[in-house]
Amino acid sequence: MVSTECSASSRMTVAADGDLPVMAPGSGPRDSVDGAGPGKAVGQAAEGILDVQVVAGATAAVRRLLAAYASTLDVLDDVPVTPMVATRWHWWSRPSAPIRLPRISWMLRSLTLWHIDRVLTGAERIFRRRSALGIAGAGEADALNAVTEFRASLPSRSRVLRIGVLAVAALVVAHLLATLLVNLNRTVGASIPLSASINRIPFLAIINRIPFFARINWISLSASINQLLNSTLDALQLTSGSAGLVLDALFKASPAVLAAAAALVSLSLYLILWPVACAFRLKRLLLNLYPHADSRLSSTPASWSMTRSTGVYDLEQETFAMLGARVPREPPLDLLVSLPIPICWISLWVYSVAFLAIGTGLAADLPVVLILGGFVLLFYITPAAMRLAWLAAAWRSRNGRPRSAWLFGDEVSVPWRSKPVRCRSPLLIGWLSLMLPYTCLIIWWLWWSTTRHLRELGRAYDVKHLRGMHPAAQALAAGPGVVLYGLPTLIVLSRAPRFVREAQAATGLERPVPRHIAWLVLIWPVLCVRLQRELNRLWQGPGIQIDQHDEAIDLAARPAV
Repeated sequence: MVSTECSASSRMTVAADGDLPVMAPGSGPRDSVDGAGPGKAVGQAAEGILDVQVVAGATAAVRRLLAAYASTLDVLDDVPVTPMVATRWHWWSRPSAPIRLPRISWMLRSLTLWHIDRVLTGAERIFRRRSALGIAGAGEADALNAVTEFRASLPSRSRVLRIGVLAVAALVVAHLLATLLVNLNRTVGASIPLSASINRIPFLAIINRIPFFARINWISLSASINQLLNSTLDALQLTSGSAGLVLDALFKASPAVLAAAAALVSLSLYLILWPVACAFRLKRLLLNLYPHADSRLSSTPASWSMTRSTGVYDLEQETFAMLGARVPREPPLDLLVSLPIPICWISLWVYSVAFLAIGTGLAADLPVVLILGGFVLLFYITPAAMRLAWLAAAWRSRNGRPRSAWLFGDEVSVPWRSKPVRCRSPLLIGWLSLMLPYTCLIIWWLWWSTTRHLRELGRAYDVKHLRGMHPAAQALAAGPGVVLYGLPTLIVLSRAPRFVREAQAATGLERPVPRHIAWLVLIWPVLCVRLQRELNRLWQGPGIQIDQHDEAIDLAARPAV
């Protein structure tokens, strides 16, 4: 591995190198009109020294960035085909030895090389632009040569060829799915009527009642899709009449066939891009873990790098900031692949509820429509909407925006406990508290773990009401107490703000939670959201020396597994 650590003294030595620009004297009366004089000359000289230092620092940053790329490629050579990557689901194991699952690394090298080539192409373009404008420093030519030589040393990867291969693979998979649908429809139609088999599935029965879907002949539609995709694949032979046959088939196809074929191709493309998205997350993990990627790859969860940009990303930001430019934005491939499922899920349920309310005559019965809409909103649409919000917040945090305290949860180290404490998403806790069938189990689990942490804090800071807490009794009263008309649960939840307030006051946290929010126990989901928000502030408070795992160097402090 190439070492790229650079101390502050070495950076200053590099920044001090270079020739100072020669300041030309003024020219007569124009100098007095423009305000030129000894003071302006001194200011211009100071600006020239600053520019030289910035240019020299940018040159050194380019060298460090190239060394980081070389080190990442060296680590990439030792990554197996299916590397074992840690997960966050390790509550029954030690945090230093999490559960590991195999990940797909298909196209990992290509994605890494494309990332390096895109960033270096942007850096090379900036260097050439500065040289053309005459503002390039003395050391920028060497940096440009280093970038050009490093790009030339990379293996060639044709992006157009690989995108074309992905498109052809999507067509092939779509053709296979269409053929499977044709054979399945013929087999099912020969024994059981297709409409009867569809009506046996509750959700498909609702969809089949929609007039647009009820008029579709699924056997004929599958055959038409199969024929359209077959002619499209024949066009790849690049014969003289192949393109004409494809255009003729497209113009003759009905809108239903075109829409179904597009949906089938989109599904095939999603199935193909899913393993590519897994490799994309591995690529981000490697870049985020620099310079400890070789030793921490198997012990760091892949989800840790989804919302962070450290390691090599920091070096890229530093290099382009010194040149007065922005880093070429990384396309969020893994986040884009995660978008279709929640979007389609929300669309299907909204359309189904609208059809049931209008098409079946339920619109006249307003209470039934409200109950049905609230049920669908709570159990089906809310989780998908939270997933979309989480993806948007992850994309923002990758680009340097502040991390969302309502959607993200991190593990933090606190001084009174050897194991890390989990900061949970307040919105997720609020939604879970609304899941009435599972409220007993959820409240018991959450309050049991929370009271354990509060008791340890009370014993460390000698807080009277906290050090004598009994987590098992508190959890039994909060969870199974729901069965007893909810009275024990209401008592526990109404006393929770007092416990959190005393813990915050003991650790020196400013603006502790007021005790009067206990009246929110009548609307317990709001109280759960507020309490979780205050607990996150408690674990991450300024009065506690927190060792957050937000940077790759924090991971280096973990013991190697």
